[in-house]
Amino acid sequence: MWIDPRTQYLQKLGVEFHVGTRLIKIQTDGMRVTGVNAESSTITADFYVAALPVEAMAT
Repeated sequence: MWIDPRTQYLQKLGVEFHVGTRLIKIQTDGMRVTGVNAESSTITADFYVAALPVEAMAT
């Protein structure tokens, strides 16, 4: 797939992908994301990317 070389490159830089992880809640401080509650853990990071339809984020 066209994205594989890019994801491999980012992983070498230390980026973690949580593909297929079911999110329970996005934690915020009112202005920015501070963490993400997933099915089996809490994920914290410097940056977050939500690659899903905006309609799904509104629910």
